[in-house]
Formats: sequence, C-alpha cells, structure tokens
Amino acid sequence: MYDQQTGQRKRVVKKPTPAVSPVTTFVIVFIVILFVVASFAAGYYVGSNFKIDLKAGAIEKTDNKDKAESSVTNFKANDPRITTLIDKLTKHFGTDCWSIEDFANDRAITAVDVSNYRAFKIAENNNFYSSGRSSISVDEVNEEIRKYLGKEYRFEPTLVKYDETDCTQYQYNPDKKQFERIPNNTNRICPYYEDSYKILKAIDVGGELEVYLKVLFGSKEGYYYSDYARQNIVAAGSENLATFVALGQDYLFKFKNEDGNYVFVSSEPIIG
Repeated sequence: MYDQQTGQRKRVVKKPTPAVSPVTTFVIVFIVILFVVASFAAGYYVGSNFKIDLKAGAIEKTDNKDKAESSVTNFKANDPRITTLIDKLTKHFGTDCWSIEDFANDRAITAVDVSNYRAFKIAENNNFYSSGRSSISVDEVNEEIRKYLGKEYRFEPTLVKYDETDCTQYQYNPDKKQFERIPNNTNRICPYYEDSYKILKAIDVGGELEVYLKVLFGSKEGYYYSDYARQNIVAAGSENLATFVALGQDYLFKFKNEDGNYVFVSSEPIIG
C-alpha cells in the first residue's frame, strides 16, 4: 500500500493476536472432557436399559433389576431336585461304608478333595451296586462320576484300594482295566456311624446352587453330636431325631450347573 502524497510505501503494522489465558484454555479443555464423559455415560445407559430392534426401528426399555431377580430361584427344602442331589452324594445301601462326613466335617471340601475311593463309591451306589453286573469298565465309572463331581474331576482307578475291611462290591483289575465284582462281599460291617442331616433351604443364582443344611454326627454308642469333633451331645438314640437335628452344625454345599446337571463344587461349615 502506498502513501498518495509521498508516493512511498506505507509501513503496515500488524496488531498482535491477543494471547489466550491459561484459565480460558483450562475451561475449554474441561468442557470438552465433560462432553465426552457425558456422551459415554448416556450411551452406556441406553445400552444397559434399552433393547434396540434395528429391523423394526423400535426401542424397548428393559429393567436390570428384573433381569437379576429372574436369575434367582428359591427351592423348597423338600424339593426332590435338592433332596436327591444330597442323597446321591451320601446314600448307602445295606452295609456300605458311607456317610455325609466325607462332605461335612471341620474344614472346607472341594470336588478335587474327594478321594478316588469315595468318587467310586458314589458311582457304585448310584448306578452299579444293585445292577448285579460282574464287571464295569473304567470309562463307565468315569462317566458316572462326572455326573456328581463334574468334568474337571480326575479319577485314577488304581487308587481305589481294596482290603478285607472294605465295603465296596468291586475290585479294580489293572490288566483288564475294569472293576470286577467281589463274590460274597455283602455282609461286611462298616465302621461308619449313621449321621443325620436336614436341608434348610436352597438358592440358585445364575446356575450356582447353594444348599444350606443342619448336620448331626452319630457315634457307635448311639449318641448324636452337634459338632464334627463330637464334643457336644444333643441326643441319645435315634428316637425323635428330627427334633434334635435343628441343633446340628450348619453347612453350606455349593453346586454348579454343568450341561444341565448340578455337580458338586464345595462344602464348608458355617461358623458363628
């Protein structure tokens, strides 16, 4: 640009750009962050509480509380699905050695803690004892055990030892890899004492089943105790035992749903 009077180029002085204060910068950044957080929260709320049907273009509100409540199932204490579940772990026939103490004692028990002998007895008592079969393959025993202790349980048939005091009806033959029936092994007297238990309640939360029980521990003298150590006698003899079982030790048994079937996970005494 030139000066019309002198014909010389005018000197143009640029005005300095006003500096942005730190406070203004902080406010702008804060607003941007707040907008991003608000957008994310709104998206999460919509995703959590609404079901969007893209084909129909409809939005259906859902209730998370209702979904949580629908996954909880309360069973009656005498529900056959629950009583049978406990019975299959502890049942015994005739003079079989069996007791709830393999699952209810003074410490927490998990499925992997169950001995191979006990695992075999569960399979034998529930499927093979009354069959009269002369032999059972290891695969059959494994399949039966998994119904009660789950797929993760590792059964080792060579650890199922037998001697003259055992009550099992079968003995393992490693050469044939099968269990073979022992002749004339039906009248043995086993050292187990009759225990008594009562199921209080059972709750399924999303496929995880919790069963609460009271347990009384028997003795060869006919006394019943409220504790595994057998220090506190609550009943003498089995008469009216159902009345005294309420004084027993509290236990929590846990199961999980595996392929539509409840399998044992753990058990533990409830202290206090």
